[in-house]
Amino acid sequence: MFRAIIADDEDNILKGMVRQVEAMNLGIKVVAAAADGEETLRLMRKYTPELLIIDINMPMLNGLECIETIRETDPNCMIIIISGYDKFEYAQQALKHQVAFYLLKPVEDDDFRRAVKRCIDMYTEHMEKLSILNKYMPARDANAGSVIQFINENYSNAG
Repeated sequence: MFRAIIADDEDNILKGMVRQVEAMNLGIKVVAAAADGEETLRLMRKYTPELLIIDINMPMLNGLECIETIRETDPNCMIIIISGYDKFEYAQQALKHQVAFYLLKPVEDDDFRRAVKRCIDMYTEHMEKLSILNKYMPARDANAGSVIQFINENYSNAG
C-alpha cells in the first residue's frame, strides 16, 4: 500500500483529489490532506509518504518552497504538482527539485490517473534498484564514483 498526501488550499479541489486518488484502485491510501505549505511539511514528517500531490499557490509556504524543504530530507518521494500557473520559472524550479509531473488545472481524469500510476511505477522501480545496490555495495557511505566503479567491477557477478 502506497501512502499519499495531497495539498491544495482550495477545499473543493482538495477533497475531489482525495476521492479521485483513492478511487483509482492503484493501492494508494491518502493518509493526509493539507491546506497550506506548513501543514504539508508537518504531515510529510509524520507520514513520510511515497507520493505527494501539491498545488503551487498556497498560504504560508508555496508548493515550490515546500518541495525544496522536503527534498532536503526525502529524495525518494514522488511529487506531482497540479497548478493553475504555466510560468516557465515554476516548471524550471519543479525540474530542479525532481518533480515527476507538472500538470495544469483543470487536469483531465485520464492524464491525472496516468501520472499517478507512472509515479507508483517509478517509485517501485527506484526502490528495487536501491535494494539491489544496497545488497551488492560493500559500504553504505559510497559516493557516486565508487558506486560506478563497483558496478563496473561486479556487473557480470550480479546475475
